[in-house]
Amino acid sequence: MGRRALCLTPWASKAPARRPGISPFRRALAGLALGALTSAPLAASDWFQHPFGELRAFHQDWLVVCAEKGRGACRAVRAQAAPGSDAFFDQRVSLKRGDTGWHIELMQRDMPERDLERVTFRFAREEIALQAGAWVPGERAVRNVAETITLTEGANVDAIIDAMRAGRFLEIGYEARSGAARWEARARVPLRGLSAAMAAIETHLEARP
Repeated sequence: MGRRALCLTPWASKAPARRPGISPFRRALAGLALGALTSAPLAASDWFQHPFGELRAFHQDWLVVCAEKGRGACRAVRAQAAPGSDAFFDQRVSLKRGDTGWHIELMQRDMPERDLERVTFRFAREEIALQAGAWVPGERAVRNVAETITLTEGANVDAIIDAMRAGRFLEIGYEARSGAARWEARARVPLRGLSAAMAAIETHLEARP
């Protein structure tokens, strides 16, 4: 079956408008961060304190972030801008380590999170499709976050993470409907460094007093 074309409705996906007001200095910082994302995996000694008060480390395409200077919650994040966008990111995948295991949060620009009907994870040799009820709007700790969903424990999260760790790329598909209006979006996510990022988090948590 071929892919459905996007319907030109009020929800039709489009390239984000250029956002004015981003200084050349901030663009340079963003460029340095993107360059670091493509570098080789870092050792534990390459953790660094971010001005936001977080402990961070780059692992190829993924960034590890631990809140409260490393004493708080940790997550592996891949954030990226859409082609032609001046935003710092339009799409984000976060794997958060909680007391009961790993959790997946997804952010997609313009996502009507309360009208989503289907989210699909496509790998090179596998596809995992989720229907409404397999996620909740917002982040796990803060529900009132727009354009974001958190997969529930019944969403086959372990199988998705296993496929992510074994793969090179992931395409996430989103489909929503509200009356006659339809919305679809795709996000192609590189997976290099994800296993190293998750291992760094586990090692850091085990070493904490």
